[in-house]
Amino acid sequence: MAHLRGLTTRLCGNCGKMATHKTLYVKTESAGRSKWLRIFWVCLSCNAPNHVVVPRYMLETKPLSPPPAELVEDVTLALECGPLDFDELMQNLRIGRKGICHTFNSDVRMALQYLTANRIVTEHKDDLTDRTITEVSAKSRKANHLKLCPDERSRGVETRGVVSLYAQRHTGMNTRPGTRIVKRWFAHVGLYCIQCGYLSIKLSDFY
Repeated sequence: MAHLRGLTTRLCGNCGKMATHKTLYVKTESAGRSKWLRIFWVCLSCNAPNHVVVPRYMLETKPLSPPPAELVEDVTLALECGPLDFDELMQNLRIGRKGICHTFNSDVRMALQYLTANRIVTEHKDDLTDRTITEVSAKSRKANHLKLCPDERSRGVETRGVVSLYAQRHTGMNTRPGTRIVKRWFAHVGLYCIQCGYLSIKLSDFY
């Protein structure tokens, strides 16, 4: 049986409740490779979509004294290329730190805490939903991947602006005592029109 992955509670802007939610993604293609982008999180109490707002980190000044740890220096160097959110920063560090097998989220958060406390890095709120819609709109139009909007079509207007929405699912299976294999995939759960805002989501299978 499939189960919901990543359930946590957030304050819904629609119903005002601290409710469990599910993150929705859109898929883009670039150079033959798929990329999954977060676009909304949906409250499972009222089924309303909410914007994904994440912290974005910006380097304000270079440290005057040597950093207390190598990771702090690596974070500073990564942010010299421009502002990054946490996921982008982690991806940059995992690619750029030669000879280091693992970079842990908790260590990077401590490095960011040190840098922000010393006003070397500043933290800003970034609306990831708006960024995703802009990116998807540009890429989808170029590749002609947008579908006809059913809401606009019902009014006699043929508008191509619809993208598919997906949510992560997983199944677990015990192969032998002490060993469990987890299979994860993206399941289609709805449609969203980037032109008129039409939204259709079906998450009943996830409750």
